Amino acid sequence: MAELERDALMARMASTRVNRRSFLAAAGLMGGSAALAACSSGPGTSAAPSAAASTGGEASAAPSADAGGDIEEELWMLNWSGYVDPANMESFKAEYGVKNFQYDIFANNDELLAKLAGGATGYDMACPTADYIPAMVEGGFLQKLDYTRIPNFKYIDPSVLSQPWDPNNEYHVPKDFGTTGILYRSKIVTEPVTSWKEFFDLSVGKYSGKVVLVDSMSDVIVVMRDGRILQQGDPTELYERPTNRFVADFLGSSNFIPATVQEFDSSTRRAVVRSDRGLALRGVVTDPAATPGGGDAVTVATRPERLEVHRTDDAASAGDAGWTELAGRIQQGTYLGDHTEYRVVTDQAGELIVRRQNTVGTGSALGGGPGDSVVVRWHEEANLILAG
Repeated sequence: MAELERDALMARMASTRVNRRSFLAAAGLMGGSAALAACSSGPGTSAAPSAAASTGGEASAAPSADAGGDIEEELWMLNWSGYVDPANMESFKAEYGVKNFQYDIFANNDELLAKLAGGATGYDMACPTADYIPAMVEGGFLQKLDYTRIPNFKYIDPSVLSQPWDPNNEYHVPKDFGTTGILYRSKIVTEPVTSWKEFFDLSVGKYSGKVVLVDSMSDVIVVMRDGRILQQGDPTELYERPTNRFVADFLGSSNFIPATVQEFDSSTRRAVVRSDRGLALRGVVTDPAATPGGGDAVTVATRPERLEVHRTDDAASAGDAGWTELAGRIQQGTYLGDHTEYRVVTDQAGELIVRRQNTVGTGSALGGGPGDSVVVRWHEEANLILAG
């Protein structure tokens, strides 16, 4: 693809909602320069809309077995467009005597649910993303499977079965699974992008406003450690509400302040803590299952973009309700286009990373350099209290 064509494609993607199919199409046109792939929706599920109650036109690794009972002459199927080769449909019809193969498509899972809720009936199978199965069961759109008519089910890898959305494998047969990757223009992005941490740091830093994300509610990140799932969910949710330090550090940069719990209100999930250097802080305990008690060790995490840095003579009035203000000195300032990243050394919190939005046309509006006195301030809503 010519450079001009790629630029035009990226411009179109940046100006509209991008679904998974558009993302994959762009990936193929750009040479598939995937830098990273991460789990989505949990083990054995798919970032693509594919883990579904269907065998569709997919080829089986094992020889077919005859299903018990007669095969009807009609088959009605709801699926994503382009997921079954038309030639496979014709082969299936010829082999099994299907005279009427009704193949209808949908653009996303919500459209599928709306179609069924609106009265569409008569379909033999549908192919939703797996985590939509509970909603389809609750809506009365699925019936339990008759395994006497699915002899090849025994060839399904057990690792993709018995998932939370269908723990007893009553309503669906997974037919494929995959991952969502990250593409970047290596001609423009020269930094390494080999982890979600690097991706998030660049997305909210140097390349803020120049990142296109797939518009898919079911795309999730699963953070694992030593074979155990620590947290999973929407990337933005995990970034803004990590439940422990490992997850917070995995998804972008944070300022970590060791502290001890002084008070905890289980009804509001808010706590008062005191840092190892005597700094009193308030914030929300992010792990919904945690009930920290007085004296328990925790970590306070603050994302760099949630902090402000001001010259000492321009600092806001001290004592504003809910705000923490610390005096410090700039150790380093790095211009990153839309942002400038400052490293500020303070007595009460050690080194703090602060990302300051630059004023258009002025570069770094702070006007400060190494050794200059500044004030770092942030609101208590930025304090993420990590119990693990």
